[in-house]
Amino acid sequence: MTPEQERAEIARIAALVAERVREALGQPVPEPAPSAPEPSGPRALALFTGAAPGLETALLQLTELRRLGFQIDSLLAPGATAAIGAERVRAATGGVVLAPDAAADVAALLAPYALVLVPALTRHAAAGLAVGLADILAAEAIWQALMLAKPVVAARNGADPAADVPAVATRRGPEAMRRVLEGHLARLAEFGVRLVDAGELAAAARQALEGAGPAAPMLERTVITGEDVRQAAAAGQSCLLAAAGSVVTHVARETAERLGVRIELR
Repeated sequence: MTPEQERAEIARIAALVAERVREALGQPVPEPAPSAPEPSGPRALALFTGAAPGLETALLQLTELRRLGFQIDSLLAPGATAAIGAERVRAATGGVVLAPDAAADVAALLAPYALVLVPALTRHAAAGLAVGLADILAAEAIWQALMLAKPVVAARNGADPAADVPAVATRRGPEAMRRVLEGHLARLAEFGVRLVDAGELAAAARQALEGAGPAAPMLERTVITGEDVRQAAAAGQSCLLAAAGSVVTHVARETAERLGVRIELR
């Protein structure tokens, strides 16, 4: 019996005992409150690689997906279990928190799920995945989900230098370090990870299952640089829109070809 099943059985027995006591005392037995409908929508697996900026917002987004009918189970890396806690995750998702097993068949683990969510992508996890390393089960599950062509949506806040927080990067820090982090995100986008702000996690999850990518915003600048292309790729956009007549630099064209981003002038 799993811990969740054990808790449900204890609650059932406690309710039965309370009902029998009320009957013995001649007290009316209250009508059971109508239970909330069980989620019947898509099944998603939330993979927590650790705590990161944007976590609180991401947990609220998971609760919103639950309200929309998503069935969300979770798998926590050891660091995430210590920093976040299984109960906190369970409260947000309403689903099962899976016990990590280093010997697990990851492909079999992923089989029931239509979608993989990464609510708090950490700098460490982004760096490892960008170079093909998966040193924890949660990271290995992300890697194999991509190999199995399952949609993977990740909140990028904890690995995005634009977050301007010391745990990731600040505008006062070395530009070379910021570019390394940007490169990790760009590589993950190349792999097929949909990188979004934590506050857009629910909408991106729905779009991923509908086959719709994130909308490409129109750039307000008239000169398109390689950095513009890298940022678009890191955001999971396959198209970069700019006004007709904009100048596209040679580096921007090369970067777009390398990262698979289409530049459109309208």
